[in-house]
Amino acid sequence: MQLLKPGGILSYIVSDTWRTIKSHRPLRRRLLDTTTVFHVLDLPSWIFDATVNTCILTLSKTPPSENHNLIAGDLRSIEKDNWKALSDNLLGISGHGVDVQTETYARYTYPQTLIATHENLSFFIGSPTLWKLMSSPAIVPLNEIAEVKYGIRTGDNRRFLYKSLGARGNYPIADLSMVLTSEEIFNLTREERLNGFLPERFQGKNLVPLDRGQAAEAEEGWLPNYSLVCEYFINWSRESVDAIKELQGMRNPHYYFKKGISFSWTGQYSPTYRKNSASVFDQSSSCIFLDNMTMECGLGILCGKFLKYAAKCLINHTVNSDIDTIKSLPVVRNLTDLAPLVSRLEALVLEIIRQQQNNPFYPYHLNEQKEIDSLVYQLYGLNEEDIREVELWYCRRYPKLAEAQGLMAEVKEKYAAHLERCRRILENPPSYWRSNPILQLIAEGESHTLEFKETLEYDVRENRQNRELNKATLKTIAAFLNAEGGTILIGVSDSGEVKGINRDLQYVRANSRDGFEQKLRSLINDRFDPSPLGFIDIGFAELIEGTVCRVNVRPANTIIHLDNEVYIRDGNGTRKLEGRALTDWIQQKSRLTK
Repeated sequence: MQLLKPGGILSYIVSDTWRTIKSHRPLRRRLLDTTTVFHVLDLPSWIFDATVNTCILTLSKTPPSENHNLIAGDLRSIEKDNWKALSDNLLGISGHGVDVQTETYARYTYPQTLIATHENLSFFIGSPTLWKLMSSPAIVPLNEIAEVKYGIRTGDNRRFLYKSLGARGNYPIADLSMVLTSEEIFNLTREERLNGFLPERFQGKNLVPLDRGQAAEAEEGWLPNYSLVCEYFINWSRESVDAIKELQGMRNPHYYFKKGISFSWTGQYSPTYRKNSASVFDQSSSCIFLDNMTMECGLGILCGKFLKYAAKCLINHTVNSDIDTIKSLPVVRNLTDLAPLVSRLEALVLEIIRQQQNNPFYPYHLNEQKEIDSLVYQLYGLNEEDIREVELWYCRRYPKLAEAQGLMAEVKEKYAAHLERCRRILENPPSYWRSNPILQLIAEGESHTLEFKETLEYDVRENRQNRELNKATLKTIAAFLNAEGGTILIGVSDSGEVKGINRDLQYVRANSRDGFEQKLRSLINDRFDPSPLGFIDIGFAELIEGTVCRVNVRPANTIIHLDNEVYIRDGNGTRKLEGRALTDWIQQKSRLTK
């Protein structure tokens, strides 16, 4: 960069590790302060036949403006030799197209200044909304509510470590009769825990359990989380401990023999977490000691997909997740008001641990983990779009694991309309989607203030008129009126395909757009109380694919009822309010309008 003249442009192919690892923070600081970054793109390794993940960085040697946006692309999972998918993505990026996220590729547009709002200055490739969550007042880094400590490093494992028969590693096989019982470990004095014990005190026994972690079984969809059978042991005789001290391997000894959560921070599927053995822990299975959270609650949150996303996407995306990554994990500051969710989370974790006592490879991912993930999403206040981001990322990052867990199939079915919209966006260049305001909206996709309706009353399944279907559109209008307003596009499918309103025109006066508008206004006037027509604009757009009706809704200054019911927006959907929820919402709305 020193050789680049002011205003010069650099496009550089480099290993992707620089984006998040701590050692490269000074480089990231310099890039943020002195250059305008255009693109940060992680590419498939097969393009350059590289043994490391490759990244393209494009920048100008010009200090960035306050409103400059960079484009970040995750293209690593594009299948080998699928040059069309790669080319379509690169064309979309170069043309500043709409952001898309799928199980294979993703791109994001966000302000360059956003990177500096987090201490690590990660050039993240992920959701800017979830990045902002890490700086929310409701969130604190894990090290504010816990102590995170490296474990012992002997420097000569074969001299001090033993393993169970069948366990990994080139260590001597342990004689299990030489391992202290849980009761004997509990009765160790403070001095013995720090400096080792005399074996003769325990009939010659000299071994205690050692937390070391375990390999994932990706083909089975299993990760070593929650609880493990101890397979490793360490010689904790006084003579052995003295030797370890001479090798300067006794790290954080005051934390040995304490209950906590051990974590493995090396390997493709790291970090993984489980309750420790309350004995000695190895550096490869270092420990978290929580202050204001139960072990069960901590395990549930840490083992959920969202914290995996935060660790690998926003903090440190490389293969290993060092201890600084764990310390930076975002956790909810106050769980007191979320006690029912926490209680259920703890019960699910306890059930997994109970099942693992009978079957160490219990497939929790097919059972309790599904609800655990849902509860964690609620604890962090994630909406439908945030959840979709996490689950699509998980499928991109761990395709083999997601396939084995059944998540890949679930995600493809659950987000079929979204994935089809993304596919459709890539079919046409960005200039096409910018050519018409309606196409721009379609490309952006449904949101809190935008919804697609394929028809008003035409039943696409039964190929006939169905007057009951119009309530779906009316509900959305009512919800927009009672919220911040929004836009409905009638004649556009959930996947963003323009279908047009011609099929509905056969049921309106003169089979015309005027007849369609008149019918829609009549429905609104007859079924809403009070009539909100002054807050609604109806227009039409003629596209090659068909005519689209655009309904723009402004927020009403009073509560609007549809068929004596109240609807509001809930994320990207519409929800009916009743009972206590309705009363609370009315009170809140009254306070806001005073």
